[in-house]
Amino acid sequence: MTCDRIELVALEAAPGAALAAFARLERTAGLAPGQAAASAYQHRGAAALHHLFRVAASLDAQIVGEPQVLGQVKAAQRRAADTGACGAALEAVFGAAFAAAKRVRSETAIGERPVSLAACAVQLVRDLHGDLAPLGALLIGGGEVGEYLAEAFRAAGLSRFTVAMRGVAQARALATRFEAHHIELGDVEAALVGADVVLTAVGSGRFLIAPPAVRGALRQRRQRPIFLIDGGLPDDIDPAVDALDQAFVYRMADLESVAMSGRADREAALGPAQAIIDQAVAAFVREGAARAAVPAVVAMREHFEAVRRQVLAGAPGADIDGATRALVNRLLHAPSEVLRELAAEPSVDHAQLERLVRRLFGLKDED
Repeated sequence: MTCDRIELVALEAAPGAALAAFARLERTAGLAPGQAAASAYQHRGAAALHHLFRVAASLDAQIVGEPQVLGQVKAAQRRAADTGACGAALEAVFGAAFAAAKRVRSETAIGERPVSLAACAVQLVRDLHGDLAPLGALLIGGGEVGEYLAEAFRAAGLSRFTVAMRGVAQARALATRFEAHHIELGDVEAALVGADVVLTAVGSGRFLIAPPAVRGALRQRRQRPIFLIDGGLPDDIDPAVDALDQAFVYRMADLESVAMSGRADREAALGPAQAIIDQAVAAFVREGAARAAVPAVVAMREHFEAVRRQVLAGAPGADIDGATRALVNRLLHAPSEVLRELAAEPSVDHAQLERLVRRLFGLKDED
């Protein structure tokens, strides 16, 4: 269902049906019987509702409040609906879960601060430059860190990249992937002029970017700021660069510090978010119970109306008192018999039964 979980959400026609379906999923995935079930868990009834609502609101994710989770759950539900595997009852469940997730995001601080390193980097650049679309980025080196950050910026809307690497073939391949230009490492200084964002991930043991190069680039940029992220181990950017006006240097430890602060804020919002989930589940259960009672209420009204017609048909035209007495007697006959039968059963709580009758008919409690 999401990036870190596979779940089966189902209405069971019979006990054990969901586990049987899960076993079929195991076979489809090529797993040994019981392999997935050994590390699985299951919830039923209200507990299942709580779990699904928490998942949709990203309260049960590895990173609390991760915005992609709701989109992934919605995509899974749409695929199920397209294949006819999500009927009206499950549609109602998912609809309530999505509404609760929206409330969590709008009424709490669960999604206000970025919590991943890449998300923090993107947000910091937005804070500095605003819209990412017109910006230019310089990626120096590749590897996991550089490509991870570059992918995040591209997903956020930054599309103009220049790639600089030692190997020409590697630079060309990475440039093709990012639809970017590629240059040699010796041309990095000149490329700084057009770079609003600089990502480094070389870790060669010597500084690739020094203050004179950045100072010269800023002069040509008329002091338009440059945001630099040093992902090299050891550092690629001379620490003295950070002392320059309009040069903003962040290392991975700095991004981790920002991310940890965001995670703390999200953890603090868990209480209010859980309260919203509890309210939403309770409301959904109440509405479901009300919907379930509708057929019985309709049948009762139809029964009362049929009795009324029978009494009126058999009563003299002017005998209103006799007709109404007969109507009351007929309507109360069956309930009275059932109440007497229930009262005679040892297992029945008489006080609870009386409270139910008084509540059902709006009777005052006895002193």
